[in-house]
Order: sequence, then structure tokens, then C-alpha cells
Amino acid sequence: MMIKGLRLLMILMFSFVFSQEERIQAQIDKPQREISKDSIYTMTEQGAEFPGGLDKFRQEFSKNFDISVIKGKGLFSCELTFVILENGQIINVEAKGNDRSFNAEAIRALNSMKNKVWKPGKINGEPVKSRYKIPFKINFE
Repeated sequence: MMIKGLRLLMILMFSFVFSQEERIQAQIDKPQREISKDSIYTMTEQGAEFPGGLDKFRQEFSKNFDISVIKGKGLFSCELTFVILENGQIINVEAKGNDRSFNAEAIRALNSMKNKVWKPGKINGEPVKSRYKIPFKINFE
């Protein structure tokens, strides 16, 4: 009885070891994604990051946003979209939202932060151009 139990244990251990080996080999054989220098990626293996993280970005953006130029009351919102280059610089800043002056101020505030160099997104460990979107809302009473 003891020998049968030992054999069963050995078979289970070998099958576990060999199943792990196949998974590792499958990961090794996985082809790397081809990178185009002309493409702007919306999905990267490692996302672009503002120096200090997203909370630091929000602090800097809020500090640069001039609420006195916004006329009216209510909820103002927009989605900021921009491209982060391989060197961490931002270009092609756009804002889509429900108020032109709010959109313009959001673009101005982000452009005033261009001296901050982002950590670019990466694919296969190489920096790539990536598109970044950030929603922005303020309620004026």
C-alpha cells in the first residue's frame, strides 16, 4: 500500500513539473510585438506615467487651471487627449467637452506643463508614442 501511494505521488509530481515546463516554453516561444516608429499606440505593455504619478499630475494641472476664465454655472467637463512621444514630451493636445472656454483653458493648462517630461509607454521594453486620455470635470455653483 505504501509503495502504491509513493508511485502515485511520484507520478503526480512529475506531471506537475512537466506541465509547468510547457507553460514556460509557451511564454518563451511567444513572438514579440512588432513596433512601428510611425504608430501611436493606445495600448502599451507599460503605460506612460507623469513624474510622480497621476496624483501629482492632478495637483499640477489644478494649479495651472485658471477657473476665473470660465463663465457660467453648472457641471463643466471635457476629455483631454494628447500624445506622449518616445522622449516623454507631449504633443497634439485636444479637449472635447461641453464648453469651448472650459476646453480652451484645459488645453492651456496642460500645455503649460510641457516642461514636465513623462515616462513614455513601452512595448517590448522600448519607448513608443502613445495616446493618453484624461477626463476632467468641475462643478461651478
